[in-house]
Amino acid sequence: ITYSTTLLTNQDVIATINTYIVDENGKNSSVKILNNDENNTYTFTQNGEFSFEYAEHEENKEDSEENLDKEVKSHKAKVDWIDKVVPTAQIKYSTRDNAEKIVVTLVNESEEITITNNGNSREYTFTENGEFTFEFQDKAGNKGKAIAKVDWLEKEEPTPTRIKGDTDGDGEITINDLAQIKLHLIETRLLEGIDKIAADIDEDGEVTINDLAQIKRIILEIE
Repeated sequence: ITYSTTLLTNQDVIATINTYIVDENGKNSSVKILNNDENNTYTFTQNGEFSFEYAEHEENKEDSEENLDKEVKSHKAKVDWIDKVVPTAQIKYSTRDNAEKIVVTLVNESEEITITNNGNSREYTFTENGEFTFEFQDKAGNKGKAIAKVDWLEKEEPTPTRIKGDTDGDGEITINDLAQIKLHLIETRLLEGIDKIAADIDEDGEVTINDLAQIKRIILEIE
């Protein structure tokens, strides 16, 4: 019996039995298949066994029932190298907490696999929320995939910036900004947050009379 392939495969395998034989005495005989609809090929769609049943008859004699060897013989075909099972794998996350990045790793493969994307790497790094699909295949060529999904990354919003002296956020340095610093210094209306940062022109961490003097000079230069 010969096989269409004897290598590990995810395809069907065809077994073929030779119907022409020569015995040790040089006697020519042919084989008549008695089962399998008299076909000398059998297709394995999965691993298993199949026995061809046959009878022999001599060559160059009338092809009749009388010429057949009445002894029914059999020859077994066996295939155990078909693999049609799709491989699987799982995703491991570096953390489930908020972080600057999340590293995911492909783990717990059902069998030996080769990753066919991602540069053949089993790791992928998320720097923002999204999905990534690992693609892979086993030795028989069966293809599988595993999807990683991250939706818990919370990036810090960048701190808004303003030009120094623009305490009201209108994009300009005006007499109104000067007035706000004065009110802050006499504790009538305190500046907070980004307004206070903009008022701290000398960047010493406090809003002082020196910042008031500097904003006066800026306004005078503008005018």
